[in-house]
Amino acid sequence: MEKYILTAKEFLYLCASVDVYEIYGVENAFKGMNAAQIEQQIPVIQQSLENKGYIESDFDGNSYVNQNLLELVEKCATCQKMITVDKRKTGEETKAVVFYAKDGEIIKSDRIDDGYEVSLVKKSEVLDFVSDILSKVNSENNYDFEKFSIPNKILTKAKTKASSGYYEDAEKAVKEIVSDKKLAKAIIDGITEKCGFYSVVTTDFTVKEDFVKNTSFIDTNCGLITVTPTVNGIVSEVEFESACAEKIKETVIDNLSALL
Repeated sequence: MEKYILTAKEFLYLCASVDVYEIYGVENAFKGMNAAQIEQQIPVIQQSLENKGYIESDFDGNSYVNQNLLELVEKCATCQKMITVDKRKTGEETKAVVFYAKDGEIIKSDRIDDGYEVSLVKKSEVLDFVSDILSKVNSENNYDFEKFSIPNKILTKAKTKASSGYYEDAEKAVKEIVSDKKLAKAIIDGITEKCGFYSVVTTDFTVKEDFVKNTSFIDTNCGLITVTPTVNGIVSEVEFESACAEKIKETVIDNLSALL
């Protein structure tokens, strides 16, 4: 399958051709620019696309975007279903991939360096890609504990403290809710991405209810811990629960199979 490499500006420029001016998974490279500044960027973007061979000219001097590329971008911009896959850990390569699905076709957008690699893929390739990501998690450490929730306010405070080097203060903040020191450390390692953070989110825009299914977890010294945003009254919280690798993989693959 042919692959296209696009910068964020090129991606958004092509999306604009179908009257879509922002797309999930692509950074807003025009943020902070006014209309005149954006207009000045257009010839530069067009020249860049032409240099890559993505814009072609006929004998009359008329320019056209590669039709295959344009069709892929259009399906991304107007997708019916979407899958986002993220893996982050300090010191390791970050994976940030979005799969856009429309009319039975799936387009993969893989974040690479400062751009995106866009290509048409099969359902089996999506399942294989996600399975490979999940196969690398540590499934040996088991640390059973009762499910608990921590307000976002406390997590934000703890993350700020830990990121500034005040790890003991961060631990103290979390221990307001979690008395177990080992578990508190695991949570801090998770929110600061010292340990692996994984997320697979499926979104079905064709249904009105239960259209988003989020499976996020951290791979810690206390085993795998699922991370689920919740709301308790008016307080935004994050729910943490002990989990096993096989159960997570089964849930994710079931969600993907149902979506695609």
